[in-house]
Amino acid sequence: MPAGPLIALAVCESRLDAGATGDYGRSHGLMQLNDRATGLIWHFYAVGYTDAYDADQAADYVARVAAGEWRREGVTLWRWSCYRG
Repeated sequence: MPAGPLIALAVCESRLDAGATGDYGRSHGLMQLNDRATGLIWHFYAVGYTDAYDADQAADYVARVAAGEWRREGVTLWRWSCYRG
């Protein structure tokens, strides 16, 4: 996937602020990984990432999601409210 759509997603989710916290403290970092039971932060940590506020880790994670790496687990870009497909 070209970088453009991923940058657009990050702009929409956090205004490119790696330190952003949203949804009343439930969404974290550049890509606003949510910590609710259905959120992606748990998957982010489960696959080996360590810091949702690290822009490089968050961007790498979403790029791998976009590439379809975890599609079988139901992790797709459609999980982000800002994704426009």
